Amino acid sequence: ILGPALGDGGIYSGWPHSTVLVVISVAVLLLSLGDHLYGSKRSGSALGAADHIHYAPVLKEIYQAAERKLFDPYNWLISAAKGLSALAVSIENGITWFYDDGVVAAVKGAGNMMQRFSDGNLSRYLIVALTGVVGLIILFLIAV
Repeated sequence: ILGPALGDGGIYSGWPHSTVLVVISVAVLLLSLGDHLYGSKRSGSALGAADHIHYAPVLKEIYQAAERKLFDPYNWLISAAKGLSALAVSIENGITWFYDDGVVAAVKGAGNMMQRFSDGNLSRYLIVALTGVVGLIILFLIAV
């Protein structure tokens, strides 16, 4: 009723165009019905109809791995995210150590060294001051 009004003039009733596809579909459905009946008779219950497949020699290990969620892409992505976050945290800790501890210790060590070098002599004081200024300029150039 709505098809012609919407511009769809196709006819969808009747036998499908692919007879082979219909035959394959019916064969698979009949095979699955036979498998279900066989499994129900073997286990004595319709609930255990798939037990002969679930506990087959090779498939048993595959089903156990699936029950442990080893084939779950969500778990794969979560594991990858955990690995990436651990890498990011270690990089952040390294950067934090460099700026909070490493640079501070280097500057403090340089200051202590220059303080030991300065003994009250004016020419030594000027050399220490000039060395400190050059050191700060180098530090700022490296930081930029």
